[in-house]
Amino acid sequence: MVLDASALTAMLTDESDARELIARLAKYPRRVTSPLSVWESTIAVARILGLSVGEAREAVERFLALLEVDIRPVPPRSGRPRARGL
Repeated sequence: MVLDASALTAMLTDESDARELIARLAKYPRRVTSPLSVWESTIAVARILGLSVGEAREAVERFLALLEVDIRPVPPRSGRPRARGL
C-alpha cells in the first residue's frame, strides 16, 4: 500500500477518517511512502498540531517505523507519460 501525505497527515492528526485508514493499512503487509510525502506530512503535522518542524519530523518518523512503512524514492521517469512505441 502506498501512503501519500494526506493519508499520513490524517492518521497522525486523528482526522475523521484516521481509524478507517489504519484499518485498511493493517491489511497490507508491504507499506511504502516517498520522501516527498514524508516532508509534506511533516510540515502539515507541525502546522495542525502546533509543533516545531523537528518535533513533527520525529513524530512522523516514529509513526512510519511503528507501522513498518518503507520510504522509497520516486523514480525520475514515473511522472512522465510514455511516448507510443517506446
